[in-house]
Amino acid sequence: MTSDVQYARDIAEVVGGTSKDIWLSQVIVILTCTLGPPVSAAADLWGRKWLIVVPTFMGCIGSIIVSRATSMNMAIAGQCLLGLGYASQALLFAVASEVLPRRYRPIAQGVMSAASGCGGILGLLVGSALLDNSPTGFRPFWYMCAGLFAFSAMTCALLYNPPPRALQKSLSQRQKLSRVDWVGSVLLAVGLVLFNMALTWTNNPFTWSNAHILATFVLGIVILIAFAIHQKFFKKDGLFHHELFRKDRNFLVAMICIAIEGISFFACNSFFPYEMSVLYETNQLRVGLRFTIFFISTIFFSFVAAVYASVRKTIREPIIFAFLTFVVFYGKFVCPVDPLPN
Repeated sequence: MTSDVQYARDIAEVVGGTSKDIWLSQVIVILTCTLGPPVSAAADLWGRKWLIVVPTFMGCIGSIIVSRATSMNMAIAGQCLLGLGYASQALLFAVASEVLPRRYRPIAQGVMSAASGCGGILGLLVGSALLDNSPTGFRPFWYMCAGLFAFSAMTCALLYNPPPRALQKSLSQRQKLSRVDWVGSVLLAVGLVLFNMALTWTNNPFTWSNAHILATFVLGIVILIAFAIHQKFFKKDGLFHHELFRKDRNFLVAMICIAIEGISFFACNSFFPYEMSVLYETNQLRVGLRFTIFFISTIFFSFVAAVYASVRKTIREPIIFAFLTFVVFYGKFVCPVDPLPN
């Protein structure tokens, strides 16, 4: 995701279509949000392995298309295929918990977060160094991404062989298909796409009074409300299974916290590199290096939180500390000091 945001302008400089470069990152957001829940639900019925392998391999194909793009439309199409790889990312954390005993799961989750941080550092520094030499440096960068996607897909296909899940064995194909929340999946996808399109088009290129924004925004909200009604009254075992919320309030609190974290992370991805490049640095590598501080902190505190959770058997204090750091960061972020002279 970081590379999609930071390098969009460089891709537009080479292939044209500057007015559309925002969609290079937005299609990733849309596909992650719309496909994540149904793919995760389907994994309980058909198993996780191929729902990880196939989308990851599609990420390889998408990366190759972006690397060879000759127009912005071609680059966006590649991003659409690449975005399929993000649809299964929630399953990776489920796999880590599936293959390890409970006492080791905090450590496993911490290692996965640290691995994500290493990937962020690699993507930022390698991509920034390539683009410092030439705007066309995005091409070898996406070749590298294609290779990593292919390696991940092959590794999972060859080495991950879990036993069939309970529902996977006990239900027929007809029963599995009947359990899929088709209506909810369609409502969620259409509503989120329209809502996201409206926000993306805001002042780029349309104003709020323009029909392009008003129509998509209002229709998106209406469809999402219809989705909420469907999940509440008509499909109690759908994408938002009611049993998840009945035991206690922890799951709901976790979902709210994750949503806030997602907003914060995407805001940081979208605006922090741009602010650095405008106010402090003109060198791409140095801009990327400033952003890597985020991922270095991720690696360190992932291990700290994992050890703390393993020893104390609680995650409340690390979560509180993490959100306090968001408050401190954004308090500093919105008040930059000592910018470059005009």
